[in-house]
Amino acid sequence: MKILHTTFLLTCLCLTNSADAKQDNDNDTHMKHNKTKIMTLIKPQHAIVSFDQIQFKYNNVTIRGSDWGRLSVDRKKLARKFGHGAFYINVIYPDGKNGALWLVDNLYIPAAPSNTRHQTKFVTAHIDLRPNEEGRQGTINTLDAVVVLSKNILPVSTEIMDYVQKQTSSNDFEVNEFISNAQGDLGDSENPSQSPNDTLSISEPPPPVYVPTQSGLGFAAPIAVYQDAFPNIQSAINQCAPMAHANTLKYLENQFNTLPLMWDLPEATIPGIGRVGSYDDVLFWQPIPQNSVIAQIDAKTMRNGVLDEDSGSGSSTCQNMRGVMAYLNQNNLHAEFSHQGRGDEYGYGSTCDSAAGANVGEFLSSNEGENPTWEWIFDQLSKGYGLSIAFGRYDSTGNRTSGHMLRVWGASQINDTRYLHLLDDGQQGSNQSGLQLLQYRVEDTGTPGDPGTPDGRLNINGTTSEIEFAISIKARPTLAVL
Repeated sequence: MKILHTTFLLTCLCLTNSADAKQDNDNDTHMKHNKTKIMTLIKPQHAIVSFDQIQFKYNNVTIRGSDWGRLSVDRKKLARKFGHGAFYINVIYPDGKNGALWLVDNLYIPAAPSNTRHQTKFVTAHIDLRPNEEGRQGTINTLDAVVVLSKNILPVSTEIMDYVQKQTSSNDFEVNEFISNAQGDLGDSENPSQSPNDTLSISEPPPPVYVPTQSGLGFAAPIAVYQDAFPNIQSAINQCAPMAHANTLKYLENQFNTLPLMWDLPEATIPGIGRVGSYDDVLFWQPIPQNSVIAQIDAKTMRNGVLDEDSGSGSSTCQNMRGVMAYLNQNNLHAEFSHQGRGDEYGYGSTCDSAAGANVGEFLSSNEGENPTWEWIFDQLSKGYGLSIAFGRYDSTGNRTSGHMLRVWGASQINDTRYLHLLDDGQQGSNQSGLQLLQYRVEDTGTPGDPGTPDGRLNINGTTSEIEFAISIKARPTLAVL
């Protein structure tokens, strides 16, 4: 884990524009030897970044041709070309109605480790594919954009924008299709029918960052905390909560299960499910396979209708908390819980106490805030605790249509904008795709059904998706007998 309190370094803004293979090689070497001073143009032929148009697919509902886009950065290809350090990606859209727009503001790319096992390949951020237009649908095949790589954070400023535009031209990037079906958090309800229905609508995509008209370099210094962003386990349909908890617990094990300390999870970071069965009308859940940590947690979460990776309902907060607490209790692992949002207490002695097949022992989580805050999340991450958030998606009338839960591995404040960095599987089910490191912009931009009226909850990417719950887990390792 690392905490950054950094300042902007703008002594030299040298933009390298690779024109041929020889220049590419020269630029690569130049980038590596001048890590704090160089911006490098990323072109389509580098195959490092890609753009997608998102197709939303929830249950029986599919939304095609949306304005929602996704930028993906291939960490492995980036490391092979520019080295294994951390980088930032900025994307500029040159043809906005009132000038150029900043579509992606300093997407953080963590250093690609030499050991890539269980490491997520893609870092992603959501964008508006049609920032000049509103409410249009239809397939988008190309996006005209400037993509810039840097070792330092770039201020969103007229100076940077003018410099980039004078030194280079934009490129047409191919836009592919990405199917997103990530969901599974039911909030306070245990009724699976809460999932999206035929009237599903989606909010507007995240707006671009507008360059301030006032010039100058009086920017607030960025701050950030980043934990290890691994592992990221493939999720079954609606299995987001067990996935988030499994990722969190494995992070804690990686940090604290080192002699002379012990905090050992007996299962592996492989996909699995808690398959439901029955005997004499009594339901039971069996982890398949037995040696999967996510299958073990899923079995104790007791989701309805789980027969394989492509079936099953989501789960409520009570189910989610019982699942992770019961798993720790079964393995005699010590931990402390706290949360913000939703119920006052979860666990021992609460209204969400143990259930048959999910004994939480004496674990109890107490509420430390009515709504999750960025400051609390930043503080928990800084202490090395494992943390997950759950958010709800709302339609234009304020009705909750679905929800999702993810492990948070970082929090940052860049250009006076706050971000959360999360692990996700955007394509749940029996596949091996969709694993990504997401960067979300978070602020209270409005109330579901009443945009522009703050309600105390953080919105994701300026949309009607609201963070409703944040859960922190502090590992309590034991001392090994030497």
